[in-house]
Amino acid sequence: MTGRRPVLKKTAEIRRSPWRACGALALAAAPALLASRGLALNQPVPELRAADLAGVAHSLKEYGGKATLILFWHPANARAAAAVCGVAALAANYEQAGLATVVSGPAERNSIEAAVAPCERKPAVLVDPGRKAFADYQIVALPTLLVVAPDRTLKFKAAGFGREGMGQAQAALDELYGRSKAAAAAGTAAPEAVRRFAMAQKFLKLGLKAQGVKALEEVTATHPEFRPAWVALGYQRLAGERAEEAGQCFAKAMALDSGASDIAAGMAWLAWKQGRSGEVKAWLDRVPLDDPNRSILERVRP
Repeated sequence: MTGRRPVLKKTAEIRRSPWRACGALALAAAPALLASRGLALNQPVPELRAADLAGVAHSLKEYGGKATLILFWHPANARAAAAVCGVAALAANYEQAGLATVVSGPAERNSIEAAVAPCERKPAVLVDPGRKAFADYQIVALPTLLVVAPDRTLKFKAAGFGREGMGQAQAALDELYGRSKAAAAAGTAAPEAVRRFAMAQKFLKLGLKAQGVKALEEVTATHPEFRPAWVALGYQRLAGERAEEAGQCFAKAMALDSGASDIAAGMAWLAWKQGRSGEVKAWLDRVPLDDPNRSILERVRP
């Protein structure tokens, strides 16, 4: 590399549909960040400018002071379309967070609108027909999720993102905002909690329940302010027919954030387990239909 800043070429007009011409995106940050290995964690994220389906231009600057989820997807990919509603529901749980969903590649407007129609929380959609935004990072046709901190540095990235990655994205947001005033006040080492929590989740996905539960117990013992670990441990207690202990875990999580939907899902399950049918629906109503935590409720019969 010569160190010279390459000149950004003007995006050619996009034909076949008038609204697509509004979807040209331009990067206003150093292209050096877009190396073949992708955007690096904790590094600045390039500026993103794009137009929505109505042709109105938008920029990441609109989310100043907020964490922002950026989801690149395409309606032709079933995995991507399913992820859109889940990410929209996740973002809605954080008043401090913004959401930008970008259709990467040429797509008809009606197919885009059909993909977001099932979402209870309708996400804003920007269009990038020429795949100019973060092109060296995206994997063509696979959904890619970025979580950007309020200072515009990258905190989470996942290519081939799907519903199973929601927990990790939520943990990244929890690390940024804590969902816990106690964590911010104490200045606790949230990154360590996130690392241990991710390890616990891996154990559980591999079917190593004993190791997974032990790891969750260690997170709650060393980082009691880390809400996701309390919720996950509560789920495991319920699955192990230890309802009373599960209730204690959810109570700890609720003290940190009483409005989180994953806690509401656990409380619905707990109420059903304990035969308190009158409370089940009340908790169910607090979990949006497209919320990723709703999969827990497949066990519940209100």
